[in-house]
Order: sequence, then C-alpha cells, then structure tokens
Amino acid sequence: MYLVGIVTARAGHWLGGSATRLETRTSWAWSSITVIPQLAIWPLAVLAAFLNANSNTPGSSFMIQTFYPLAISILPIWSLAIFWLCLSEVHRFSLWRSALSLIISLVLLGVLAVVASLMFAPCAAGSTVLAFIVAAILGLGQ
Repeated sequence: MYLVGIVTARAGHWLGGSATRLETRTSWAWSSITVIPQLAIWPLAVLAAFLNANSNTPGSSFMIQTFYPLAISILPIWSLAIFWLCLSEVHRFSLWRSALSLIISLVLLGVLAVVASLMFAPCAAGSTVLAFIVAAILGLGQ
C-alpha cells in the first residue's frame, strides 16, 4: 500500500496533480473496501461447493457456476473504478489524466518489480546503483 501511494503520487505530480502520498494511499485504501464482499462470498462458495459435492441434484451447482464467477470478476473492476475516481479527486484533475496516471503507475511498478528482482539476485552487480536510480525516480531523497 505504501509503495502504491508513493508511485501514484509521483506519477500524478508528473502530470500536474497536487495529491500527497497520504492522499493517494487513502484513495487506494478506500478502493480496497470492495475486498470485504469478496471475503464474505468466499466461505459461502466453499459451503455451496461442499453441499453440491454431497448432493445428487443435477441443478444444484447453478449458483456456484454463475454467481460466484460473476461476483469475483465484477468486484475487482469496481475497485479499480473507485481508485480511478478517488485518484482523480485527490490529484484534482480529469478522469483521463487520472487514467494516464494509473497507466504510468503500473509501468513504474512493473519496472520496480524488475529492478527489485535484479537487486536481490545472488550475484547482482551494481545493486546499489539501481537502488539510487529508483530512489531518484521516486523522489525519496527529497
């Protein structure tokens, strides 16, 4: 959550946004609330699968085969939409600039994942240089 806040704040600043790291972290936290219904659906799906395995009724798996995949696929999209809107609000710019900020953030997180995998490799040469480059990109020295 902290890394997402730092990266989205930095990407937003590059596009002229005015959100702090705390505000972007808060927008990420509020968009993550949709995980709660997913956690509530999980035990129900396990219970329904258990009951379906113990019954011989041919139509008893209808709810598992339709509702559960639908709910699990819609809730992350809804979470992304909430994050998109919250990010637009905290940076005080349009939805399209917010979408561009999200794309830049995803690219930066991907680059950071590659850099981190290179830094923590057993024989990574120049890992200190990579750490300074990442810190300079994210503005951690400011």
